[in-house]
Amino acid sequence: MAKEDIVENDEEFISLDDDNEESYEGEGLEESEDVALELPQENSKLLYILIAVFAILAFSMLGFLLYLYLDKHATKEDDNKTQEIITTLQNKRTPEVKTESYEALVKKAQTLYAKGNKKEALAIYDDLSHYNRALTFYNLGVAALKKSDYDKAIEAFSSSEKNDKLRFESLLNIAISAFGKGDSDTFEKYLTLATKELASKMQSPLYSYYRTLIDYYRGFYAEALVPLRHQTSHFYQKKQNQLLAKLYTAFDNHKEAINILEKDANPNDFFTLGLLYANQEEYTLAEKYLLKATKDKSKPLAENLALALVNNKMGLYKKSSTILNETYNNYKEKSTKIYPIKVALKRTLFDPVAAQNAFAKNLFFNDRNKFSLLFYFAPYRLMNPAQSIQNIHQGAKNIYVHAFNPALNNLQLSGQISDANIEITKGIKAALDENLYVSKAIFQEGIKKYPSSAELHYNLALTYAKIYNFQEAYKHFRRSSVLDTKHYFAPIFSQLCAKLLYLDTDKTVLTKIEEEMHTTPDSDEKENILSLIAIDRGDITKGNLATGKTPFQDILTMILAQTRQDYRLYQNSADALLKKVPDDLVANILYLDANNDKAKIKQYAKKIQSRLTKPSLDFNPLFSGHAFTKELYIEILNIAGIVPQAKRMIENKLREKGADDISTLQVLAYADIYVREFDQAYAIYNNLIDEHKQQDSNTLFLASIASIGASHHENAIALLELSKLTNESNLESRFALGILYHEA
Repeated sequence: MAKEDIVENDEEFISLDDDNEESYEGEGLEESEDVALELPQENSKLLYILIAVFAILAFSMLGFLLYLYLDKHATKEDDNKTQEIITTLQNKRTPEVKTESYEALVKKAQTLYAKGNKKEALAIYDDLSHYNRALTFYNLGVAALKKSDYDKAIEAFSSSEKNDKLRFESLLNIAISAFGKGDSDTFEKYLTLATKELASKMQSPLYSYYRTLIDYYRGFYAEALVPLRHQTSHFYQKKQNQLLAKLYTAFDNHKEAINILEKDANPNDFFTLGLLYANQEEYTLAEKYLLKATKDKSKPLAENLALALVNNKMGLYKKSSTILNETYNNYKEKSTKIYPIKVALKRTLFDPVAAQNAFAKNLFFNDRNKFSLLFYFAPYRLMNPAQSIQNIHQGAKNIYVHAFNPALNNLQLSGQISDANIEITKGIKAALDENLYVSKAIFQEGIKKYPSSAELHYNLALTYAKIYNFQEAYKHFRRSSVLDTKHYFAPIFSQLCAKLLYLDTDKTVLTKIEEEMHTTPDSDEKENILSLIAIDRGDITKGNLATGKTPFQDILTMILAQTRQDYRLYQNSADALLKKVPDDLVANILYLDANNDKAKIKQYAKKIQSRLTKPSLDFNPLFSGHAFTKELYIEILNIAGIVPQAKRMIENKLREKGADDISTLQVLAYADIYVREFDQAYAIYNNLIDEHKQQDSNTLFLASIASIGASHHENAIALLELSKLTNESNLESRFALGILYHEA
């Protein structure tokens, strides 16, 4: 249940920028390239005066804005010249700008002046001079922005912004400069002003591009997609494609992003394509592009690290290790900051849809769940009262023949059997009526008085197994099997615990029991033992395949039927079990599993909601410390999305039983994890560990999960260290500890 609660978050950051390695340490609002709106300088005889009648703005993630001054005969230019200009723009080169329009304006001013219209002529000269001055500041701003000198850029653009013709471009560039500087207040202010000025550009062929950029920087990514899909021109098509790919990536539509970039891939896109393919788990293609990306750069820090991660995913561990070692030797601590490991809890814990997608037919039939079902339905043991009567009779006979010492021994043994039976009865009653923690304490006290009672050791072991303390269960099952060599459940159950603890087991133990069964008369007990041996071995040819007389026998049949993939028998045994214990919570869950098509998960979720919330069900096992019941019930309610409702029921139960009831606190803390109330879960587990001394490996592990959810990763490491020390075979704790240390 908790086995897969922690996963390493292996989602790499995808960049569409061609930044060098320094950019990965940049500060600011978020990682982005600096975009300048740049106007070209004229290369004619009037080099120092730039006049624009029509301004074409090209705003991009890597480039700058160009204004083209088209002459009054633009309508007569052929299509080839137009295409040359577009190609030049897309290649981010400054095109040659014709100056006939300027000359025409100058001639107009000269003509007006010559005719005596001096005021009109001077007005034209004045406008051109102011525009030229603003344009000079604007280009100074572009130059400063390209050098990442954000303060100078803001100062220059603030001067050019005063000219109406450059207001929109200047405001937007001030926002971009503030963005690069990390000044969020200035960024927000000028982006808002630029947004208000956007209407002035509605007649521009680049309006759709401007609209996209404004929405993109405002964080309106869905809105930014619309103008990109309905472009008003094909200027800067390469940059628009890159932006479109970036937006698709933001919406996890990696396939569409790949399709766009593959159409016109150049070396600047290789790194991005490699990461996108890695996210799609197309590791061969990811490796291909990342190898190209590493060769394309003189210092491929991020590219090499991404390649190492991809090689790791491909199982090419030697390649991955070599790259990582070389990268660390070259870049030291800097290399650890590119793709930091982030430990996160599995999405299926909190998302019912994800939980439904992950739900599998064998939910109940990994080893831990199979064996937990056996422990849940396995009967406790009582000492045989006939032994007590027999000893009393023998003691009386010894008294009559004056054998006083043997007589006293017989009578004392009879008394011990009776007293031990009293302790056993109390412990079983506590397990049924109160909780397993009280039962455990009674059995522990009984063993102190009667350490040679095989039944007390067996019952204590079974109680430990029910609360997932398999180490102690293993120890006491073994002790019981030594004290009573004819009770075969104890040695078989000790073998099951050993498997869960990944301990070496003595396979001859089961072989000897099986041989003894061949000489034993047929009985229900014999069938149960042979079925248990078949389950332990995973033997699909042995074991009883008939519905039984007891719930325990039905569970044996269900597990064997599942092992043999006999789903009709599985269903029949689930039905038989429910008839015997119609109100039992686990029996109802198994009935749902056997009688519903989980491919139709939505319908299955509705069945869960209606059946598992009925007040007539017996919820006592949920609140009496059964770890398997707790985890199974909460996890299956998570599929139906109704854990919050169950949490309210648990809180009501805690008020009824008292704030210190250990078993109910365990259930509440577990439910808190699923509803993301990590701080509360963490506080409850701390209370259980510190105040109630619940320091078994499973509780410590669950406490670490709550700690990770609450972002207390250092505390999680401490808890997992304790969990590992308590049970070195707890692989979940060791795995979680490893990735937390990797993160640190």
